[in-house]
Amino acid sequence: MYSETKRVEYLDSIRGLAALFVLLSHTVGAFAWPPAYGVLFSWPLVSILFNGKEAVGMFFVLSGYVLSKPYVSSTGTAAPRKIFLPTFYLRRFIRIWVPWFFVFVASIFARKFLFFQPVTDPPVSKWLNQFWQVPLTAGDFFRQCAFLLHDATRQLLNQDWSLGVELKGSVLIPLFLFLAHRKRVGLELMLAAGFLAFVGTGHYYVSFIIGVLVARYADFFAARFMPSGRLARMAVLFLGLLLYQGFGLSVRYLHETQPAYKLGWVITSLGCAIVLLSTFGSQTLQNLLNYKPMVFLGRVSYSVYLLQFIIIMCLLPPLVRLVNGWGIVQRPALFGLTILASVGTTIGCAAITYRFVEVPAINLGHRLTKEIQRRFQKQSKIIV
Repeated sequence: MYSETKRVEYLDSIRGLAALFVLLSHTVGAFAWPPAYGVLFSWPLVSILFNGKEAVGMFFVLSGYVLSKPYVSSTGTAAPRKIFLPTFYLRRFIRIWVPWFFVFVASIFARKFLFFQPVTDPPVSKWLNQFWQVPLTAGDFFRQCAFLLHDATRQLLNQDWSLGVELKGSVLIPLFLFLAHRKRVGLELMLAAGFLAFVGTGHYYVSFIIGVLVARYADFFAARFMPSGRLARMAVLFLGLLLYQGFGLSVRYLHETQPAYKLGWVITSLGCAIVLLSTFGSQTLQNLLNYKPMVFLGRVSYSVYLLQFIIIMCLLPPLVRLVNGWGIVQRPALFGLTILASVGTTIGCAAITYRFVEVPAINLGHRLTKEIQRRFQKQSKIIV
């Protein structure tokens, strides 16, 4: 049933980088920068830093991998765990929802007491101006608590849509695990095709399927397809990074149609899988990702993801207005200032939120899980 598994820190670091890329994407999108900046942000590889949607794709693939890894066959001595649905779902719900609810309530107070819209140079973007304009109703409050409010202009936390997908994807993980068995992998692929063809948001769940397949067949892929030479492995990583950018390229060149959106998302998810496989096979990459600042970023990544919108809405426009008053209007200086302020403040606040909100939520999930398991085992003995 339930037992704690040792965290793989370099996977947390990858999640931390993804959270940072989402933060950079939203920070850059907060102001109307000159067109030349947009051209720079769209360059191959550079765009990785500023495309939040592709980073969310990495979240989903990583979730599929991490959630399923303890339950798939292993080449080591430890046997895979058996999944116990009540505790599996309970831990996942507490891990996602409790920290989110804290930040959601904080956003209500932030909008009431800290949010205002000063005139800035450069001006706030049309994208940012659409948020926090609609009064919060009781209905919207409860819909957001259930991740059922899909109108971004009425949401307090713009990134909520992905948390709803995370919870739904988590619910489906046991099914994906069942189908990931070698004799049923064809059914898994058929399910993925069905999601793409018949479910409007089905491409998101394909990312989870890809993550589960990576967990199930990582050793198989490594033995048969991963090259042994360093240069060849670097080429595979480079291929993964190129495919990772598939969503942005697809939307840019095929326009924002649903087929382009889904195609690009699947390509990005495959790129994420190749990046993960490259990391598994490279001690150098693992050492870089295990560097202490990277590990720290990975540890607080969920709080970074949750808090970023409050920081962007309440801090950045007043800050730009303040330095405008000092006569600073040069775009490069303002761009660097907004990036540093957004990243530094968000990570600093995230460290506090992690310590006092996330850790207690994680511990609560563990305690409840162990208690449910203990009672279930006791009841099973009585029945026997």
